[in-house]
Amino acid sequence: MIMTTFRAFLTEQQAINPEAFPFTRHSLRGDHTGQHWFGGDKVLQNFDKMISSLNAALQEPGLSATRVTDIRSYTVGRTLDDVVRNGVPTPVMDWCRANYREFDYTSFIPGHIGLIKSKLAAADKAFTKSSNPYLQWLIPILREWVPISAACETLKTRIVARTPKAPEARNAYVAPFVKSDAGAQIYKVLQTLTDDLKDAYAAAVTKYLEEMAHRYVALPPAKNFSERSNRSQSYQQVLMIRGLWKPDSLSGTSQPTLTDNFREVLVKAGHDAAKDMQERFLYKNSRKLKAIVDAKGMGLVDDPKILRATAGQGVFEGDILIRFTDQSEFRVTNKVVLKINHFGTVFNQYPTTFHDVRMPDGSKMGQPSEERMNEVFAKASRTP
Repeated sequence: MIMTTFRAFLTEQQAINPEAFPFTRHSLRGDHTGQHWFGGDKVLQNFDKMISSLNAALQEPGLSATRVTDIRSYTVGRTLDDVVRNGVPTPVMDWCRANYREFDYTSFIPGHIGLIKSKLAAADKAFTKSSNPYLQWLIPILREWVPISAACETLKTRIVARTPKAPEARNAYVAPFVKSDAGAQIYKVLQTLTDDLKDAYAAAVTKYLEEMAHRYVALPPAKNFSERSNRSQSYQQVLMIRGLWKPDSLSGTSQPTLTDNFREVLVKAGHDAAKDMQERFLYKNSRKLKAIVDAKGMGLVDDPKILRATAGQGVFEGDILIRFTDQSEFRVTNKVVLKINHFGTVFNQYPTTFHDVRMPDGSKMGQPSEERMNEVFAKASRTP
């Protein structure tokens, strides 16, 4: 009977009759056989809206996979879930959960015809053994919902594959490829700048790691595996440092214990992080500045001059002045910003900004972005 109804619905693709759900509606209308049923006009209105939305979707020639999923999971699934929550008296629901957990409403998706059919077959079989009140409610309402589930299956056959959009061009500026060794002086001054800031950076990272390690030691014992797993993610920055923890002190429910030379280990970790920072800084920033120097096609008046180098709260920066033989010049601010993500892992950002840009004729250039430095500043020097 169920399969016949399902096939007929798929073949005819007929609309769902809003009045074809007498038991569902009756369950949502106050008293029923002398028991209090938690129903309400709002749930009934939502049920009618769901039927209307489902019928409207059936009339559409093509649907996206996202829309079909939304209809099945939210429009249909949540509405029928509300019907069950509001249509079954609490004592009956509690009795069912204690004795027939396989028929708990949370264990099936109303928008899936296969699960509806299997639940109905199991309920019919169980009813022959015990006519409990929950099964008396479940069997007829599942039969009413077969057309709804069949309609959801029909919508799956209407899915139209979306034509992927062509990738949009990125607006981010990419500096020209450096064709020569014109920026040797640039690399040297950047290395000097990071040498000045490296020790302060290492000290900041070491301090952070030590504070994190002590926080982990002070945590109360984990109650279960899930809590231990969450902690491992949040403190992975220090848990992965070799030589920081005594053997086996991180296994099971053991109390985490730092080694006797943990400070030396953390100092080394800080210096390793500083070395990695310097390498990344030199790669990112020397490429930007080398491109400008190469595009100018002329020498510098003198070696680039470091105007300042400061280490603040998580920000390490320096200003460099670069002058060219055509009287043009600019000041560049290079920063290393120390960041910490939600897992407690340290990472860096390397912003570069240009300031006080003077053109060959003595005028100042406005809005000195990396793109304008390459396309306006560098080319202006070639103008007779």
